[in-house]
Amino acid sequence: MSTYREYPPSAVLREYVDCYWTRTGDIELPSAHRILPDGCIDILFDFGSRSTDAFVIGPMTRPLLVDAESPENMIAVRFRPGGAFAFFNLPMHALTNARVEVANFWKDAGAFEESIIERASIHERIAALERALVARLPSARSIDPRISAAIKSLKHTSGQMPIDSISSEFGMSRQYLTRKFQEHVGISPKFFARIVRMQDMLLRVENVRDVDWCTLALDSGYYDQAHMIDDFHDLCGVSPARYLS
Repeated sequence: MSTYREYPPSAVLREYVDCYWTRTGDIELPSAHRILPDGCIDILFDFGSRSTDAFVIGPMTRPLLVDAESPENMIAVRFRPGGAFAFFNLPMHALTNARVEVANFWKDAGAFEESIIERASIHERIAALERALVARLPSARSIDPRISAAIKSLKHTSGQMPIDSISSEFGMSRQYLTRKFQEHVGISPKFFARIVRMQDMLLRVENVRDVDWCTLALDSGYYDQAHMIDDFHDLCGVSPARYLS
């Protein structure tokens, strides 16, 4: 059985890190499983291969299909949307839909990887990963507070707050907001809103047996059911009903 678990960061990293997560064991799915866009950037350590690999997984605009092979032995840090900006000296849109070795970004990547790899237990590896990120805080880039506020507004409104309203509220033109959002998050605010709306919709139907798709579409801010299906298919590669099944 494959087990997925999440662990909270310490208070000092909470502004940047959503969680640490692990996946261990054997996958029992008959085929590839689908990881959906969430607007986040992860650093992933894969201990399942002969040599441990460490990758930066950029923000996704399409689903990631993972082969159902076994065994799994992974540990990762998932940054909050915009949080990874503080730790990498490049615009986040350079990482969109990318899977790139950490060594391409940090000069001391070898020591960074070794500090996690040499630990035996999951908790020791998470602690080492936390220490490595805390050590980078003195040189971290400042996150534009207006972008952080815009992200919170979109999440608070389930992606339904108009982009023009956000840019007006925080004193930016729509073009400037889009440029800064792509720099900090890796995608445009409009695309991020679509992801948030899609994720919120999935939460609404979690553990629901008979879904009223028309009502769900309107409550989630779509024009109609067809709009919801088209948007979900564009982001996830399948219809909502097929994904849930």
